Amino acid sequence: MILSVSTIFLITVGWCEAVIRTGYLGERTNISCHYQPNIRAAFKHVCKHTSGINCNYVASTNTKINTPDGFFINDDKLHRVATVTISSVSDSDIGEYWCAVSNLYGFLITFETVTFWAIPLTGYTGGEVQMKCPYGSRFEKNAKYLQKLGSPTSLIQTEHDQVRADNGKFFLYDNTSDNEVTVTIRGLEADDSGKYRCGIKDNDPYREWPLAVKSLISVSGFKGHTLNIPCKYQNTSGAYRKHFCRGKDPRKCLEEGVLSEDRVSLRDIAADQVFTVTISNLTAEDAGIYWCVVIIDNSGPDFTSAVQLTIKKDLSHVMVSVAVSLAVVALLIGMVILIVCRKRRSKTGGRGTNIDQDTSIRTMVQTKQDGKENTTDVSTNLKTPLNTASATAYLSTSPTDMVTYSSVSFQNSPSDTVTDSSFSFQNSPSDTVTYSSVSFQKSAAGRSVSGGDYLKAIGDPACEYAHIKYSADSK
Repeated sequence: MILSVSTIFLITVGWCEAVIRTGYLGERTNISCHYQPNIRAAFKHVCKHTSGINCNYVASTNTKINTPDGFFINDDKLHRVATVTISSVSDSDIGEYWCAVSNLYGFLITFETVTFWAIPLTGYTGGEVQMKCPYGSRFEKNAKYLQKLGSPTSLIQTEHDQVRADNGKFFLYDNTSDNEVTVTIRGLEADDSGKYRCGIKDNDPYREWPLAVKSLISVSGFKGHTLNIPCKYQNTSGAYRKHFCRGKDPRKCLEEGVLSEDRVSLRDIAADQVFTVTISNLTAEDAGIYWCVVIIDNSGPDFTSAVQLTIKKDLSHVMVSVAVSLAVVALLIGMVILIVCRKRRSKTGGRGTNIDQDTSIRTMVQTKQDGKENTTDVSTNLKTPLNTASATAYLSTSPTDMVTYSSVSFQNSPSDTVTDSSFSFQNSPSDTVTYSSVSFQKSAAGRSVSGGDYLKAIGDPACEYAHIKYSADSK
Protein backbone atom coordinates (compact mmCIF):
# COMPACT_ATOMS: atom_id res chain seq x y z
CA MET A 1 0.00 0.00 0.00
CA ILE A 2 1.38 3.40 -0.98
CA LEU A 3 0.58 6.49 1.05
CA SER A 4 1.08 10.13 0.13
CA VAL A 5 2.98 12.24 2.57
CA SER A 6 2.67 16.00 2.45
CA THR A 7 5.81 17.85 3.55
CA ILE A 8 3.76 20.70 4.94
CA PHE A 9 2.78 18.48 7.83
CA LEU A 10 6.37 17.67 8.83
CA ILE A 11 7.33 18.55 12.35
CA THR A 12 10.18 21.06 12.84
CA VAL A 13 13.64 20.25 11.56
CA GLY A 14 14.90 19.58 15.09
CA TRP A 15 12.41 16.77 15.29
CA CYS A 16 13.17 15.27 11.93
CA GLU A 17 16.81 14.39 12.45
CA ALA A 18 18.22 11.71 10.16
CA VAL A 19 19.91 8.90 12.08
CA ILE A 20 21.96 5.94 10.85
CA ARG A 21 21.04 2.35 11.66
CA THR A 22 23.03 -0.63 10.44
CA GLY A 23 22.22 -4.33 10.30
CA TYR A 24 24.31 -7.33 9.36
CA LEU A 25 23.08 -9.33 6.42
CA GLY A 26 21.20 -12.38 7.65
CA GLU A 27 20.72 -11.18 11.22
CA ARG A 28 17.67 -9.95 13.07
CA THR A 29 17.92 -6.24 13.79
CA ASN A 30 15.88 -3.33 15.11
CA ILE A 31 15.07 0.19 13.92
CA SER A 32 14.03 2.49 16.74
CA CYS A 33 11.96 5.67 16.42
CA HIS A 34 11.79 8.09 19.37
CA TYR A 35 8.89 10.50 19.70
CA GLN A 36 7.53 13.35 21.86
CA PRO A 37 4.88 12.99 24.59
CA ASN A 38 2.20 14.80 22.57
CA ILE A 39 1.91 11.89 20.11
CA ARG A 40 2.05 9.11 22.68
CA ALA A 41 -1.50 7.94 21.99
CA ALA A 42 -1.33 8.13 18.19
CA PHE A 43 -0.80 5.18 15.88
CA LYS A 44 2.88 4.76 14.93
CA HIS A 45 3.89 3.87 11.40
CA VAL A 46 7.16 3.06 9.71
CA CYS A 47 7.41 3.23 5.95
CA LYS A 48 10.21 2.94 3.42
CA HIS A 49 10.73 5.97 1.24
CA THR A 50 10.53 5.24 -2.45
CA SER A 51 10.53 8.54 -4.33
CA GLY A 52 9.30 12.05 -3.84
CA ILE A 53 6.65 11.99 -1.13
CA ASN A 54 5.74 8.33 -1.67
CA CYS A 55 6.36 5.86 1.15
CA ASN A 56 5.52 2.15 1.50
CA TYR A 57 4.33 0.83 4.85
CA VAL A 58 6.55 -1.80 6.44
CA ALA A 59 5.05 -1.77 9.96
CA SER A 60 2.23 -0.08 11.88
CA THR A 61 0.58 -0.26 15.28
CA ASN A 62 -2.72 0.06 13.44
CA THR A 63 -3.54 -3.57 12.75
CA LYS A 64 -5.92 -2.56 9.99
CA ILE A 65 -2.97 -1.61 7.81
CA ASN A 66 -1.40 -4.44 5.87
CA THR A 67 2.37 -4.76 6.18
CA PRO A 68 4.86 -7.19 4.57
CA ASP A 69 6.12 -10.28 6.31
CA GLY A 70 9.37 -10.08 8.18
CA PHE A 71 8.65 -6.73 9.90
CA PHE A 72 7.24 -6.30 13.40
CA ILE A 73 6.56 -3.17 15.44
CA ASN A 74 6.32 -2.54 19.17
CA ASP A 75 5.31 0.79 20.74
CA ASP A 76 6.81 1.44 24.18
CA LYS A 77 4.66 4.36 25.36
CA LEU A 78 6.48 4.58 28.71
CA HIS A 79 9.83 5.33 27.09
CA ARG A 80 8.25 6.86 23.97
CA VAL A 81 9.99 4.67 21.42
CA ALA A 82 8.53 2.64 18.56
CA THR A 83 10.75 -0.27 17.49
CA VAL A 84 10.58 -2.07 14.19
CA THR A 85 12.21 -5.51 13.98
CA ILE A 86 13.53 -6.92 10.71
CA SER A 87 13.63 -10.68 11.11
CA SER A 88 16.39 -11.29 8.56
CA VAL A 89 18.28 -8.40 7.00
CA SER A 90 18.79 -8.49 3.24
CA ASP A 91 20.16 -6.11 0.62
CA SER A 92 16.62 -5.11 -0.29
CA ASP A 93 16.19 -3.55 3.16
CA ILE A 94 18.73 -0.83 2.44
CA GLY A 95 17.17 2.60 2.22
CA GLU A 96 15.53 5.49 4.04
CA TYR A 97 12.74 4.88 6.51
CA TRP A 98 10.27 7.40 7.91
CA CYS A 99 8.83 7.12 11.38
CA ALA A 100 5.45 8.86 11.35
CA VAL A 101 2.02 9.31 12.85
CA SER A 102 -1.21 9.99 10.98
CA ASN A 103 -3.30 13.10 11.55
CA LEU A 104 -7.06 13.51 11.46
CA TYR A 105 -6.98 13.87 7.69
CA GLY A 106 -5.08 10.63 7.12
CA PHE A 107 -1.75 12.23 6.23
CA LEU A 108 1.50 11.00 7.71
CA ILE A 109 3.57 13.36 9.81
CA THR A 110 7.19 12.31 9.99
CA PHE A 111 8.90 12.63 13.34
CA GLU A 112 12.12 10.78 12.57
CA THR A 113 14.09 9.74 9.49
CA VAL A 114 16.31 6.67 9.57
CA THR A 115 18.96 5.72 7.02
CA PHE A 116 19.36 1.94 7.13
CA TRP A 117 22.32 0.06 5.71
CA ALA A 118 22.72 -3.68 5.40
CA ILE A 119 26.35 -4.79 5.58
CA PRO A 120 28.12 -8.15 5.79
CA LEU A 121 29.33 -9.25 9.18
CA THR A 122 32.69 -7.48 9.38
CA GLY A 123 35.76 -8.09 11.54
CA TYR A 124 39.49 -7.44 11.44
CA THR A 125 42.50 -9.75 11.50
CA GLY A 126 43.24 -10.95 15.01
CA GLY A 127 39.80 -9.93 16.28
CA GLU A 128 36.57 -11.85 16.71
CA VAL A 129 32.95 -11.71 15.49
CA GLN A 130 29.62 -13.11 16.62
CA MET A 131 26.76 -14.53 14.60
CA LYS A 132 23.29 -14.69 16.13
CA CYS A 133 20.92 -17.23 14.62
CA PRO A 134 17.32 -17.39 15.95
CA TYR A 135 15.23 -20.54 15.42
CA GLY A 136 11.72 -21.85 16.03
CA SER A 137 10.38 -22.93 19.40
CA ARG A 138 10.15 -26.62 18.50
CA PHE A 139 13.92 -27.04 17.91
CA GLU A 140 15.29 -26.40 21.42
CA LYS A 141 16.60 -29.96 21.83
CA ASN A 142 18.03 -30.36 18.36
CA ALA A 143 21.79 -30.20 17.83
CA LYS A 144 23.04 -26.96 16.24
CA TYR A 145 26.04 -26.47 13.94
CA LEU A 146 28.02 -23.93 11.92
CA GLN A 147 29.24 -24.67 8.42
CA LYS A 148 31.15 -22.63 5.85
CA LEU A 149 29.63 -22.81 2.41
CA GLY A 150 31.77 -24.97 0.18
CA SER A 151 32.98 -27.13 3.07
CA PRO A 152 31.50 -30.66 3.39
CA THR A 153 31.78 -30.75 7.17
CA SER A 154 30.65 -28.52 10.00
CA LEU A 155 33.13 -26.26 11.77
CA ILE A 156 31.53 -26.85 15.17
CA GLN A 157 28.35 -28.42 16.50
CA THR A 158 26.55 -29.37 19.69
CA GLU A 159 25.25 -32.82 20.55
CA HIS A 160 21.75 -33.70 21.61
CA ASP A 161 20.65 -31.63 24.65
CA GLN A 162 24.05 -29.94 24.67
CA VAL A 163 24.03 -26.13 24.71
CA ARG A 164 27.77 -25.38 24.43
CA ALA A 165 30.64 -26.40 22.17
CA ASP A 166 34.13 -24.93 21.98
CA ASN A 167 37.13 -26.00 19.90
CA GLY A 168 39.30 -22.92 20.40
CA LYS A 169 38.62 -21.24 17.06
CA PHE A 170 34.83 -21.50 17.24
CA PHE A 171 32.49 -21.24 20.22
CA LEU A 172 28.79 -22.12 19.93
CA TYR A 173 26.17 -21.35 22.57
CA ASP A 174 22.55 -22.41 22.24
CA ASN A 175 20.28 -20.16 24.28
CA THR A 176 17.18 -22.36 24.44
CA SER A 177 15.30 -19.76 26.50
CA ASP A 178 15.48 -17.16 23.71
CA ASN A 179 15.64 -19.72 20.87
CA GLU A 180 18.85 -18.23 19.55
CA VAL A 181 22.27 -19.65 18.73
CA THR A 182 25.34 -17.43 19.14
CA VAL A 183 28.54 -18.43 17.32
CA THR A 184 31.84 -16.69 18.10
CA ILE A 185 34.77 -16.89 15.67
CA ARG A 186 38.10 -16.01 17.30
CA GLY A 187 41.50 -15.07 15.89
CA LEU A 188 40.14 -13.93 12.55
CA GLU A 189 42.26 -14.38 9.43
CA ALA A 190 41.75 -13.21 5.87
CA ASP A 191 40.88 -16.77 4.81
CA ASP A 192 37.90 -16.72 7.20
CA SER A 193 36.04 -14.41 4.80
CA GLY A 194 33.11 -16.09 3.07
CA LYS A 195 29.55 -17.26 3.70
CA TYR A 196 28.51 -19.30 6.72
CA ARG A 197 25.39 -21.24 7.52
CA CYS A 198 23.76 -21.76 10.89
CA GLY A 199 21.92 -25.06 10.88
CA ILE A 200 19.76 -27.37 12.92
CA LYS A 201 20.64 -31.03 12.76
CA ASP A 202 17.99 -33.16 11.01
CA ASN A 203 16.43 -30.02 9.60
CA ASP A 204 16.99 -27.57 6.76
CA PRO A 205 19.55 -24.75 7.23
CA TYR A 206 17.86 -21.68 8.61
CA ARG A 207 20.32 -18.76 8.32
CA GLU A 208 23.23 -17.65 6.10
CA TRP A 209 25.85 -15.10 7.08
CA PRO A 210 28.42 -13.43 4.82
CA LEU A 211 31.65 -12.57 6.68
CA ALA A 212 34.26 -10.01 5.57
CA VAL A 213 37.63 -9.92 7.37
CA LYS A 214 39.55 -6.66 6.91
CA SER A 215 43.19 -5.83 7.57
CA LEU A 216 44.24 -4.18 10.83
CA ILE A 217 46.65 -1.23 10.70
CA SER A 218 48.58 -0.38 13.86
CA VAL A 219 49.54 3.26 14.42
CA SER A 220 50.81 5.17 17.44
CA GLY A 221 51.09 8.79 18.47
CA PHE A 222 52.35 10.85 21.38
CA LYS A 223 50.03 12.44 23.88
CA GLY A 224 49.42 16.09 23.02
CA HIS A 225 50.78 15.70 19.48
CA THR A 226 49.11 15.48 16.05
CA LEU A 227 48.81 12.21 14.13
CA ASN A 228 48.02 11.51 10.45
CA ILE A 229 46.35 8.17 9.64
CA PRO A 230 46.17 7.02 5.97
CA CYS A 231 43.04 5.16 4.84
CA LYS A 232 43.32 3.43 1.46
CA TYR A 233 40.30 2.48 -0.63
CA GLN A 234 39.50 0.92 -3.98
CA ASN A 235 38.38 2.98 -6.92
CA THR A 236 34.62 3.35 -6.69
CA SER A 237 32.04 4.59 -9.13
CA GLY A 238 29.23 6.93 -8.19
CA ALA A 239 28.97 9.41 -5.35
CA TYR A 240 30.66 8.42 -2.15
CA ARG A 241 31.74 9.92 1.14
CA LYS A 242 34.60 9.19 3.52
CA HIS A 243 34.05 8.37 7.14
CA PHE A 244 36.27 7.63 10.13
CA CYS A 245 34.64 6.25 13.27
CA ARG A 246 35.55 4.53 16.51
CA GLY A 247 34.47 1.13 17.82
CA LYS A 248 35.28 -2.56 17.42
CA ASP A 249 31.80 -3.31 16.14
CA PRO A 250 31.38 -1.62 12.72
CA ARG A 251 27.65 -1.14 13.34
CA LYS A 252 28.16 0.79 16.55
CA CYS A 253 31.11 2.56 14.95
CA LEU A 254 28.82 4.12 12.34
CA GLU A 255 25.94 4.77 14.72
CA GLU A 256 27.77 5.94 17.84
CA GLY A 257 31.47 6.38 17.08
CA VAL A 258 31.36 9.79 15.44
CA LEU A 259 34.44 11.83 16.36
CA SER A 260 34.51 15.47 17.33
CA GLU A 261 35.26 17.73 14.36
CA ASP A 262 37.20 20.03 16.68
CA ARG A 263 40.19 17.68 16.65
CA VAL A 264 39.58 15.45 13.63
CA SER A 265 39.78 16.37 9.95
CA LEU A 266 39.75 14.34 6.71
CA ARG A 267 41.58 15.06 3.46
CA ASP A 268 40.84 12.97 0.39
CA ILE A 269 43.50 12.43 -2.29
CA ALA A 270 41.43 10.71 -4.97
CA ALA A 271 44.36 10.31 -7.37
CA ASP A 272 46.15 8.15 -4.80
CA GLN A 273 42.93 6.46 -3.62
CA VAL A 274 43.64 7.39 -0.03
CA PHE A 275 42.14 9.79 2.46
CA THR A 276 44.12 11.03 5.44
CA VAL A 277 42.63 11.44 8.89
CA THR A 278 44.34 14.02 11.11
CA ILE A 279 43.80 13.88 14.86
CA SER A 280 45.23 16.79 16.83
CA ASN A 281 46.03 17.12 20.53
CA LEU A 282 46.02 13.37 21.17
CA THR A 283 44.82 12.16 24.57
CA ALA A 284 45.12 8.82 26.35
CA GLU A 285 41.39 8.29 25.79
CA ASP A 286 41.92 8.32 22.01
CA ALA A 287 43.48 4.84 22.12
CA GLY A 288 41.32 2.10 20.60
CA ILE A 289 39.98 0.56 17.41
CA TYR A 290 38.81 2.75 14.52
CA TRP A 291 37.42 2.05 11.05
CA CYS A 292 38.12 3.66 7.70
CA VAL A 293 34.82 3.73 5.80
CA VAL A 294 33.78 4.68 2.29
CA ILE A 295 30.03 5.32 2.08
CA ILE A 296 28.60 4.79 -1.40
CA ASP A 297 25.17 6.14 -2.19
CA ASN A 298 22.50 3.50 -2.75
CA SER A 299 24.79 0.65 -1.65
CA GLY A 300 25.92 1.59 1.85
CA PRO A 301 29.25 1.64 3.70
CA ASP A 302 32.40 -0.22 2.77
CA PHE A 303 34.72 -0.77 5.74
CA THR A 304 38.11 -0.68 4.06
CA SER A 305 40.39 -1.31 7.06
CA ALA A 306 40.54 -1.22 10.82
CA VAL A 307 43.02 0.97 12.71
CA GLN A 308 44.44 0.21 16.14
CA LEU A 309 45.61 3.46 17.73
CA THR A 310 48.08 3.43 20.62
CA ILE A 311 48.91 6.57 22.58
CA LYS A 312 52.42 6.97 24.00
CA LYS A 313 53.66 9.40 26.60
CA ASP A 314 55.77 12.24 25.28
CA LEU A 315 59.24 11.65 26.77
CA SER A 316 61.00 14.52 25.00
CA HIS A 317 60.83 16.76 28.08
CA VAL A 318 62.17 13.91 30.20
CA MET A 319 65.13 13.45 27.85
CA VAL A 320 65.85 17.17 27.96
CA SER A 321 65.78 17.09 31.77
CA VAL A 322 68.15 14.11 31.84
CA ALA A 323 70.53 15.81 29.41
CA VAL A 324 70.53 19.00 31.47
CA SER A 325 71.11 17.03 34.68
CA LEU A 326 74.04 15.15 33.15
CA ALA A 327 75.52 18.40 31.90
CA VAL A 328 75.24 19.94 35.38
CA VAL A 329 76.84 16.87 36.99
CA ALA A 330 79.66 16.91 34.45
CA LEU A 331 80.21 20.62 35.11
CA LEU A 332 80.32 20.09 38.87
CA ILE A 333 82.79 17.22 38.52
CA GLY A 334 84.98 19.37 36.30
CA MET A 335 84.89 22.21 38.83
CA VAL A 336 85.84 19.86 41.67
CA ILE A 337 88.74 18.46 39.68
CA LEU A 338 89.89 21.96 38.79
CA ILE A 339 89.75 23.11 42.43
CA VAL A 340 91.68 20.06 43.61
CA CYS A 341 94.35 20.54 40.96
CA ARG A 342 94.73 24.20 41.83
CA LYS A 343 95.08 23.41 45.55
CA ARG A 344 97.74 20.85 44.84
CA ARG A 345 99.55 23.25 42.56
CA SER A 346 99.37 26.00 45.20
CA LYS A 347 100.81 23.69 47.88
CA THR A 348 103.78 22.81 45.71
CA GLY A 349 104.24 26.22 44.20
CA GLY A 350 106.26 28.24 46.75
CA ARG A 351 105.67 27.28 50.33
CA GLY A 352 108.13 24.37 50.39
CA THR A 353 111.81 24.32 51.33
CA ASN A 354 114.63 23.83 48.84
CA ILE A 355 117.15 21.08 49.41
CA ASP A 356 119.78 23.52 50.48
CA GLN A 357 117.55 25.23 53.03
CA ASP A 358 117.74 24.45 56.68
CA THR A 359 115.18 22.11 58.12
CA SER A 360 115.03 20.74 61.59
CA ILE A 361 113.15 17.47 61.87
CA ARG A 362 112.56 16.37 65.38
CA THR A 363 111.43 12.83 66.00
CA MET A 364 110.67 11.53 69.47
CA VAL A 365 110.33 7.79 69.78
CA GLN A 366 108.70 6.57 72.96
CA THR A 367 109.10 2.92 73.84
CA LYS A 368 107.68 0.77 76.53
CA GLN A 369 109.77 -2.08 77.84
CA ASP A 370 109.15 -4.14 81.01
CA GLY A 371 106.54 -1.65 82.07
CA LYS A 372 108.90 1.31 81.78
CA GLU A 373 108.44 4.10 79.29
CA ASN A 374 111.53 5.45 77.52
CA THR A 375 111.72 8.43 75.20
CA THR A 376 114.44 8.71 72.59
CA ASP A 377 115.23 11.82 70.58
CA VAL A 378 116.31 10.87 67.07
CA SER A 379 116.27 14.38 65.66
CA THR A 380 118.45 15.71 62.94
CA ASN A 381 119.26 19.27 62.02
CA LEU A 382 119.72 20.20 58.39
CA LYS A 383 121.19 23.68 58.43
CA THR A 384 118.85 26.41 59.55
CA PRO A 385 115.62 25.14 61.17
CA LEU A 386 113.13 26.89 58.93
CA ASN A 387 110.50 24.22 59.17
CA THR A 388 109.83 21.67 61.83
CA ALA A 389 108.20 18.30 61.59
CA SER A 390 107.61 16.23 64.66
CA ALA A 391 106.24 12.78 65.29
CA THR A 392 105.74 10.63 68.30
CA ALA A 393 105.48 6.89 67.97
CA TYR A 394 104.55 4.49 70.72
CA LEU A 395 106.31 1.16 70.52
CA SER A 396 106.02 -1.98 72.54
CA THR A 397 109.02 -4.24 72.99
CA SER A 398 107.24 -6.98 74.87
CA PRO A 399 107.38 -10.24 72.92
CA THR A 400 103.58 -10.34 72.95
CA ASP A 401 103.12 -6.70 72.20
CA MET A 402 101.79 -6.03 68.78
CA VAL A 403 101.92 -2.93 66.71
CA THR A 404 101.13 0.53 67.93
CA TYR A 405 100.77 3.27 65.39
CA SER A 406 100.21 6.96 65.33
CA SER A 407 99.08 9.63 62.96
CA VAL A 408 101.90 12.06 62.33
CA SER A 409 101.33 15.68 61.42
CA PHE A 410 104.01 17.49 59.45
CA GLN A 411 103.56 21.18 59.18
CA ASN A 412 105.61 23.42 56.99
CA SER A 413 103.31 26.40 57.23
CA PRO A 414 99.94 27.06 58.80
CA SER A 415 98.27 25.82 55.68
CA ASP A 416 100.48 22.74 55.13
CA THR A 417 99.11 19.89 57.16
CA VAL A 418 99.46 16.34 55.96
CA THR A 419 98.24 13.29 57.72
CA ASP A 420 97.82 9.80 56.33
CA SER A 421 100.80 8.27 58.08
CA SER A 422 101.18 5.21 60.22
CA PHE A 423 104.00 3.75 62.27
CA SER A 424 103.94 0.02 62.55
CA PHE A 425 106.43 -1.72 64.85
CA GLN A 426 106.59 -5.34 65.78
CA ASN A 427 109.08 -6.93 68.12
CA SER A 428 109.55 -10.57 67.40
CA PRO A 429 112.44 -13.04 67.97
CA SER A 430 113.53 -12.36 64.41
CA ASP A 431 113.66 -8.63 65.07
CA THR A 432 111.27 -7.96 62.26
CA VAL A 433 111.41 -4.41 61.13
CA THR A 434 108.23 -2.67 60.14
CA TYR A 435 108.31 0.87 58.96
CA SER A 436 105.81 3.56 58.19
CA SER A 437 105.43 5.79 55.21
CA VAL A 438 104.58 9.39 55.91
CA SER A 439 103.61 11.53 52.96
CA PHE A 440 103.13 15.24 52.87
CA GLN A 441 103.15 17.94 50.24
CA LYS A 442 106.20 20.08 49.73
CA SER A 443 107.54 22.27 46.99
CA ALA A 444 108.90 21.02 43.71
CA ALA A 445 112.26 20.76 45.45
CA GLY A 446 110.90 18.71 48.34
CA ARG A 447 112.69 15.87 50.03
CA SER A 448 112.20 12.36 51.31
CA VAL A 449 113.42 11.68 54.82
CA SER A 450 114.23 8.33 56.32
CA GLY A 451 115.84 7.64 59.67
CA GLY A 452 117.06 5.01 62.03
CA ASP A 453 119.60 6.60 64.40
CA TYR A 454 119.22 9.79 62.39
CA LEU A 455 117.14 11.27 59.55
CA LYS A 456 118.57 11.95 56.18
CA ALA A 457 117.16 14.18 53.47
CA ILE A 458 117.17 13.33 49.77
CA GLY A 459 115.54 15.16 46.89
CA ASP A 460 112.06 14.36 45.66
CA PRO A 461 110.15 16.77 43.37
CA ALA A 462 106.71 16.16 44.80
CA CYS A 463 106.59 14.85 48.38
CA GLU A 464 108.59 13.92 51.43
CA TYR A 465 108.49 10.42 52.81
CA ALA A 466 109.76 9.57 56.26
CA HIS A 467 110.72 5.95 56.87
CA ILE A 468 111.39 5.37 60.55
CA LYS A 469 112.95 2.08 61.41
CA TYR A 470 113.08 0.51 64.80
CA SER A 471 114.72 -2.69 65.90
CA ALA A 472 114.79 -4.17 69.40
CA ASP A 473 117.27 -6.64 70.72
CA SER A 474 115.76 -10.05 71.16
CA LYS A 475 115.91 -11.51 74.63
